[in-house]
Amino acid sequence: MAPGLQANATMNSTLARRLASTLGSIALALSAPSVGCGISPIPEPPAGTAAAGGAGATGGCGGSAGLDGSAGTAGGATDAGSPSVDLQFVSANLPNDPGSKVQVVGAPGAAVPAGAIVRVYNLDSTEPPANATSNADGSFKLEVLGSYGDELRLQLLTDTDRRTPVDFVIPDFGHPTPSVRPLADCLLITPSTQMDASRVSALHVENRCAEQVQIQAPRVRRDVPGLQVQAGSDWPAIVPPSTSIDVPIVFHPSTDVDEEIVFIEAATPQVDRRPITVYGVSP
Repeated sequence: MAPGLQANATMNSTLARRLASTLGSIALALSAPSVGCGISPIPEPPAGTAAAGGAGATGGCGGSAGLDGSAGTAGGATDAGSPSVDLQFVSANLPNDPGSKVQVVGAPGAAVPAGAIVRVYNLDSTEPPANATSNADGSFKLEVLGSYGDELRLQLLTDTDRRTPVDFVIPDFGHPTPSVRPLADCLLITPSTQMDASRVSALHVENRCAEQVQIQAPRVRRDVPGLQVQAGSDWPAIVPPSTSIDVPIVFHPSTDVDEEIVFIEAATPQVDRRPITVYGVSP
């Protein structure tokens, strides 16, 4: 593809994803009921249950990441865990001062236990994550480079636990709302939100949608030493209904970097981006 066309395609994909997230956030805020559905899971999971590696059935065409930030539980201990925070106790505001960073603030009780590491990634940038430590009352405050419409990932880390990450979009006003994953009901990624590279060697992508799904070449949010997505060169990949593909990942953490985000992205039938935190044990 010519450089100009590739740049336009990338920009259009980004705009489409942000528009989907914005419209989804508005729908969530208004609690509007879902009407109709162009993409149906195969098979349709029972209401209120979660498919392996996917979200619980929502009765709609897509789904949000949920307050636990995940698209469901799968992959054993690599995905299971308590939600990092409740977004009702979190604000993400961009001051009017030029050059200011986004202020991510947790009210008392937002991040428990005290002394946990609060880590925030801007999924739309290549900047390193921002880190803070939760206070005795569970509050926290940190700053991250970003702008309105950017998607953030917040995760709580303790000495013995990696809480399920929470993904949300920086709002124009009010509290952030969970990120929207348009194909959450039928495009299932296992593990769905975070992967222990010392225990799991690949991401499993399963298509339970009624239509074929086009998967773009998996990519790393930020190039870091030791992290390789060994997916070959046959991309984009077409995944027919009721079939799956595996994306091998190898990560040898360093003393400086022990985790980073890998994206699995669908281009059709709807634009959908899934961030997976890949981590390991530093030497």
